Amino acid sequence: MPMSINLKSIFCALLCAAMLFSSGCSTTADNTFTGKNNEWEYLRDEHLRLQQQGLYEKALAVGQKALSLVEMEAGKYHVGTALSLNNLAQTYSSLGQYKQALSLKQYALAINEKVLGQNHPRTLASLNNLAQTYSSLGQYKRALLMQWRVLTTLETLDPKHPMIVLSLNNLAGTYSSLAQHEKVLELFLRALKIREKEFGPSHLDTASSLNDIALTHSKLGQHDKALEIYRRILKIRETVLGPDHLDSVLTLNDLAGTYVDLAQYDKALSMQWQVLTTIETLDPKHPKIVLSLNNLAGTYSSLGQYKQVLPLERRVLAITEETNGPNHPETAKRLNNLAVTYTRLAQYDKALKMSLLALEIRERVLGPSHPVTALSLNNLGSIYSLLAQYGKALKITLRALKINEEALGLDHPDVASIVHNLAFNYGHLEQFDKALQFNQRGLAIREKAFVRDDPRIAWSLNNLAANYNELAQYDKALKMSLRALKIQEKSIGLAHPDVAWTLTNHAHTYQEVAQPDKALHLSLRALVIQEKMQGPDHPDTALGYHNTAGSFLATGNPAVAILFFKKAVNAHQSQREQISRIGAGVLQSYTGSISFTYRKLASLLIEQERLPEADQVLDMLEENEVFDFIRRSRNDDPRKTKVGYTPTEQKWMVRYRKIADKLAALGAEDMVLKKASKLGL
Repeated sequence: MPMSINLKSIFCALLCAAMLFSSGCSTTADNTFTGKNNEWEYLRDEHLRLQQQGLYEKALAVGQKALSLVEMEAGKYHVGTALSLNNLAQTYSSLGQYKQALSLKQYALAINEKVLGQNHPRTLASLNNLAQTYSSLGQYKRALLMQWRVLTTLETLDPKHPMIVLSLNNLAGTYSSLAQHEKVLELFLRALKIREKEFGPSHLDTASSLNDIALTHSKLGQHDKALEIYRRILKIRETVLGPDHLDSVLTLNDLAGTYVDLAQYDKALSMQWQVLTTIETLDPKHPKIVLSLNNLAGTYSSLGQYKQVLPLERRVLAITEETNGPNHPETAKRLNNLAVTYTRLAQYDKALKMSLLALEIRERVLGPSHPVTALSLNNLGSIYSLLAQYGKALKITLRALKINEEALGLDHPDVASIVHNLAFNYGHLEQFDKALQFNQRGLAIREKAFVRDDPRIAWSLNNLAANYNELAQYDKALKMSLRALKIQEKSIGLAHPDVAWTLTNHAHTYQEVAQPDKALHLSLRALVIQEKMQGPDHPDTALGYHNTAGSFLATGNPAVAILFFKKAVNAHQSQREQISRIGAGVLQSYTGSISFTYRKLASLLIEQERLPEADQVLDMLEENEVFDFIRRSRNDDPRKTKVGYTPTEQKWMVRYRKIADKLAALGAEDMVLKKASKLGL
């Protein structure tokens, strides 16, 4: 996905405001500031220079000195004081200290209103900057009121005022945060019309407006329109600036994001690696390297290739910590992204550590009721859910829901993610009707917010399919999983972990309606994806082994079922060792959530009169031992921690591996054929 509208608008607002304050917009009040005025001007310019270079701590010291000087020489109610306050507030904003920025901007606005009047351009710029800080604090309704006031006043004063485009863009940024993209598009189109009339169709400012419009089309799912506009932008920038200019290179990055949206991942990755290489060649420490790395990570994540995501996000975190410090909201954002990736890789101990750290920063810096804080709460709740800490997860996720419903509204896409997580917890607490209500709400939000082939809708459909299976409404479950699979085939391909989950739901339905042969075929397809994409020790793969074992058992093959139940238990054992690092209580709840697999395997072994093996499996669940991985020496016999395979089972495993490889090859061939069909080959 291309660059965020909101960040661009905020940056533009602050930069334009600084230019306005620094330009020849002098007043009588300015001219009364004499004495050490030259020294103050030097400090002001030095402050802005350090700010633009990203040297925020140094800028803060210089800005505070400039403020002290102007207050001493000109007094607290002087436009020069207001300017210093606004510049200092911008530095606090860059440091993620929005509350400090807010008080300074409120003070600056009060000065400008008293000295210059409510309708003076500097007063309006000050009001605009204050609105941006409220937006950064997640107080979007208050920001909108201020931004509409600015726009209305400017249009009344002069319908051609140069600040009108800036005002339209900032309004669009706030509406984008609220996911009201139709309003966003309307505002950006107004800004484009003004710029095309003033500068012409091939001007760089026109290209900037086009960029905002293209991004909005992407968010509306209108990817073909976005692609056409990005190509026009690239032509303008390459003509005016040259193909090697950073802005031209970044347009390629936006184009690549659109190819991701169109599921043309190979083309997107090729362009994104080209962009990263070019930026690193221009400047190995350029701040846009983070953007490029993030986009690459996003593409690999869309493909379900989370192991490729991890080193990219680690590098982004290292750069962000070095640039912004360990307690900045941007650092929290990178920690949160890493936590999500560790969660997808089932490295829950690392995910929990990252998520808690991100939440602590966001609560302290942004406040406990900020929508971004809610995002961290939701992710933390997801981790606890996967650790079978459903009560704790529910409490955290309900808090996230309350925050986002109040800040963003009942139908915001971020709310959909939260209600689905709530449904997951209620389902595991066997409150299936309540889970169904939340899952239905999540689907309704996403169907309203996204185009019908968006993979997030497939995710919602899958949640509902699982829910309907639990409620024994199998016709509805089948309908949901079939629709989800159709979307995923088009949007993410057939080898994605999410597809495996859809196939698993599908198989479960067939299992319940006594069609074990169909269930077995689908379970094997899902398992091949899980082993390849997530690895043999992932919890999803363990579930795949369990389901495949159940399908073999239903088709009258208990001996083969035992083999796959063993593989499931061994996968769970690997997870239990890792989870033991979090704590005994978490390990106990997680073990309880997977104990059915152990007990089912032991029961089958007893039926087959394989009592020593059954005893070993049951011993693993003894509460007085809790399988103490922490004290266990790495030199101990690994057979004490994993179930062994008989010679016959080892032969079956070789046979299964050949079948799995063949299924994987057929799946890859099918993907190639479908890709060629899309391209008209």
